[in-house]
Amino acid sequence: MNWTIKTRLLAGCGLLVGVLAAACIVGWRQAAGSEIRIGTIIKANQKDTTELELVQECVEDLLHARSAEKDFLLKKNLEFVQSVTNKVAAVKTRLLSLVNDASTKPVEKAAMTNTVAAAESYLSAFVNLSELLVRRGLTQEQGLEGELRKAVHAIETTVTNQGIAELDVILLKVRRHEKDYLLRGKSNYLGDIANRIKEFSAQMVLFSLPDATKTTVSASWATYYGKMRDIVETDQLIATASENCQRSSDLFQKEVDALSQTVSASIAESQKNALRASEIIT
Repeated sequence: MNWTIKTRLLAGCGLLVGVLAAACIVGWRQAAGSEIRIGTIIKANQKDTTELELVQECVEDLLHARSAEKDFLLKKNLEFVQSVTNKVAAVKTRLLSLVNDASTKPVEKAAMTNTVAAAESYLSAFVNLSELLVRRGLTQEQGLEGELRKAVHAIETTVTNQGIAELDVILLKVRRHEKDYLLRGKSNYLGDIANRIKEFSAQMVLFSLPDATKTTVSASWATYYGKMRDIVETDQLIATASENCQRSSDLFQKEVDALSQTVSASIAESQKNALRASEIIT
């Protein structure tokens, strides 16, 4: 076939245009794919950043909760109980929002779920402890201790009015046993108190106190002893609740730390993936 120069030029130009067109199409597709990958990486990084910020807020709330717990045990102020409740609730709200997010990675969801469970366990243990402490009495005038003091003060008034030294001595022995228990926490003092009360009742009969007086004093002693027994039982419950609260608090801390490590590891992995993707793109 004899091609003229013009024909050859036209054919060459056509081929060049075809090659350029094909190159443009390939380049456009690569650019579009790169743009998609870059967009995916950016979205993933934004999600990781948001998760990390929320976890950091959870760490701070946990620290505030544990600080408020210690303040309550030291100062016996119920405002600190509400503070613990609010901080733990904030942790749960943040984490549950991530657990319910479809884009949250499974390994992170598992860590968050464990942390929420630990938060609930800690709050339950702390509330139980605080309720027991309230029942016992946050001050000497409140709760069981307050009722105990009212009962013994009524007896003290009666003893003073009678002017009988023997009754006063027995009453002082009862108060000493009471203080020994409050100081040492030994439940055997409860038996000593019961024995002194029996001696007091015998002395009232011996000194022929009026029946009305004996009835009133006996009722006060029954109230006093009942409250003292309740205090001993409540103290035992408080000791168990304190240990449980400490364990739950430590577990909560452990799960938050584990969650922080999980999210940090996830972010590190995402960054590695982003670097590999950028190398492919370039």
